[in-house]
Amino acid sequence: METNLSAFDSCFLEEVLTPGGLSKVRGQLVLKEYKRAEKVFSVGDSPAGVYFISRGLVGLTIATAVGKDHLVRLFGQRQFFGHRSILAGEDYHATAIALESTNLIFLPRKDLDRVLPSFPSVIYKMSQTMARELRYCEVKFAAQTDQDVTLRVIETVIYLQKMYPEHRWTRKEIAEYCGSTPPTVIKVLAKLESRNLISQDGRKLNILDLPRLEQMLENPESKSL
Repeated sequence: METNLSAFDSCFLEEVLTPGGLSKVRGQLVLKEYKRAEKVFSVGDSPAGVYFISRGLVGLTIATAVGKDHLVRLFGQRQFFGHRSILAGEDYHATAIALESTNLIFLPRKDLDRVLPSFPSVIYKMSQTMARELRYCEVKFAAQTDQDVTLRVIETVIYLQKMYPEHRWTRKEIAEYCGSTPPTVIKVLAKLESRNLISQDGRKLNILDLPRLEQMLENPESKSL
């Protein structure tokens, strides 16, 4: 039975799978709904397929040996995930969790395998996406190696508000993303708010003075919170 896709979702899937590829697997697509904090897959699971985000937000988390979670990747609307493990021939190295109510379009692995030989541009599209993600991860790693926690929190707040402005970020999520702790994040945010750089209303964050925050990143000696 053909999956009922919105025009918006069809356009997105055609960009990744090509019109011909989407036509070939349209009947095998599965619409899935996840509640906040519900797992999409867990570390160690065998990759089942590729997930395309119709609505919502998914985080990829990795737990350290001491049990501390790190939010290493984020996927929002019109993004896809799960492809890296399939192309690498590996089990999932992280756990995917819905950070808010999320609707996914799932393409089973066996059906993706039917698309790839006939439409090699799909592999190119997925590889191109992975290359961009790798670049971002490398830049983020280098920055976090050099930056102190205040600058990491500032950079994370700017990035999250720019990329996913509608999400109400918990202090735990911010801490996991920038490699800090919730108490430290709360302390830094309070200092930023006291200087009228941001405002807080519950979990909602608003950036009030982006130029000053960016200046603090460019000139670390000027941060002095």
